[in-house]
Amino acid sequence: MIQLLDRSETQPEVEDIIIKTLKEVGADFVVTLREDPSVGLVDKISKDKYFTYVEVVNESHGVSITAGASLAGRKSVFVTGIAGMLVAAWPLAMMNLIHRVPMVLLVSYRGDVGDLSGIPGEYLYVFGTVAEPLLRALSLVPYRIVGEKTKLKHAILGAFNTAVEHKMPVVLLLTDEALW
Repeated sequence: MIQLLDRSETQPEVEDIIIKTLKEVGADFVVTLREDPSVGLVDKISKDKYFTYVEVVNESHGVSITAGASLAGRKSVFVTGIAGMLVAAWPLAMMNLIHRVPMVLLVSYRGDVGDLSGIPGEYLYVFGTVAEPLLRALSLVPYRIVGEKTKLKHAILGAFNTAVEHKMPVVLLLTDEALW
């Protein structure tokens, strides 16, 4: 039998890396639709007075609110799961192709090879089969898969730099030990 991943020891460290890096880059506006595994991360962010934290009921609203904050001059990030990114595909495409809005999405990449999350395999298969081709096919946004926590800070800094310099959304698909 395959053991599910135990993130109890690595999760706080990854959450701290994300929070410290968001502060370092000046990203102070965080939007999310709370989902597993992001609960610990968003709990910490929601209690940190540095951040303006907004919780939404739909991922499309999340992308739109994140974009609105960015257009108002805030460095903003949307924290979601892979299913949420798929739900938000249309507004995400518009934020890139039409409006050129700089923002970053931190996405838990469920369905990547080796995923031991406990999510039923047929769902993981759909996530893993659809996510990257959708991003490429619709020319939605540039993305990077980050699987090592040692590369997380560099990836977040690079994503914000690209988002601002190119005036477009950037997606970081977090998997393996880089997943909060």
